[in-house]
This record gives sequence, structure tokens and C-alpha cells, in this order.
Amino acid sequence: MTDRQIKWYSEKYCVPCIDHNLTQSVLLLQPDEIILKVCKLLGVPVGRVLGSDRHSNYVVARYIISDILYSDRILTMSLKQIGRLLRNRHHTTIINCIRNVSDRCETDLDFRDKYRQVHIDLYGSDLYFRYTDKYYNLQKQKKRKKVFLIKD
Repeated sequence: MTDRQIKWYSEKYCVPCIDHNLTQSVLLLQPDEIILKVCKLLGVPVGRVLGSDRHSNYVVARYIISDILYSDRILTMSLKQIGRLLRNRHHTTIINCIRNVSDRCETDLDFRDKYRQVHIDLYGSDLYFRYTDKYYNLQKQKKRKKVFLIKD
């Protein structure tokens, strides 16, 4: 590989190794590790989160786990895979979880800060945390409708 190819590959798929001196910007985690760590950070038992319990703490943990697994750039898990991992939930349930997290992050700043802190504790960085003011400003610009005036 040339130096240019190594740089491109390491920026996109960097795994810690001995061959280069590049540092890893975020931790690489497996789905099971993510579930365990999020449950530990939020102080909820894994069995209850993966079960059918509807207590608000367990539901919020389920939402956060779904969103993290979906937005992880290394894992690139599909909705169906995430649903299977969370004890055979339907992919539409996972879509609902992701939308709910996005809506709550937009409206509830305390929830956004809590989720950001979980993200930092999980990955060691908030480099890829997507729910920022910049993200929501871009979303608002996309939703604006163009109005055309028709002259007679």
C-alpha cells in the first residue's frame, strides 16, 4: 500500500495496530459491549432493558441503545439486526426508538446532555455525537418549503 492509501484506509477503518502511529479517535465496541456499558452507565439491569418491561428508565435505555447501534459508523447495523439483538423487536419499533431519541434531544436539553454524556463515556469522545444545534438547524432548513408566487 502507498502512503496515500494507508492514510485513506486508516481514516476510514482504523483499528489499533503496530504498523502505524495513528491514534484511534473513538473506541471500537461490539454490540453486546454497547448494551452492557449503556445499561451500566444508566444504572439499569440488562435483563429488564432487553425484556418487555415498560418502566420509563428501561424504555429510555432501550431507546438510547437502539440509537447508538444505528448511528455507529463502524458497525453499520440494519434496523432488522438491531431488532434481533434487542430480543426480536420489529424493525418499526427500532425506527420509533430512533425518532423518539431525536425528538427528545431536540426538545429536552437535559436529555440531550445526559445522552451526550453516555456517548462520551461509551466511546471516549463526542466526535460523532450527532444531536447538536448544528444538526437541528440543518434539519429545519431541509423542512422549509419553497413558496413560489404565481403572477397572473
